[in-house]
Amino acid sequence: MKNPRLFFCEKIDDENCFSLQYFKDKLIEDELTELELADSVPLYGDDCFYCKKFDMPGSSSQSNCGKDCKEYKPRNGKNGRCCFSGYCYTTGSRKFKLTKNGLEVIK
Repeated sequence: MKNPRLFFCEKIDDENCFSLQYFKDKLIEDELTELELADSVPLYGDDCFYCKKFDMPGSSSQSNCGKDCKEYKPRNGKNGRCCFSGYCYTTGSRKFKLTKNGLEVIK
């Protein structure tokens, strides 16, 4: 299954990115008319990673990730990158407006 596209929204949470469905739900729950979203860009080749098992970011050089972690499960079944390791993201340059009618590019 392909990973969902993720967005940042300063009004909701300026440090974490979420799926479009999350923001659609927030629009309805919080009775908002619109939200301004920014696309997310994965940080490739960076020292940081996101542990999906423990729901927290980490640093490759300063972490217990790997054989010291009780939940470590290599993707290939032998060694290497953990199956719970994901990317960290930064805010991209594309901006969007989300309304009840859908998503619209604004920049």
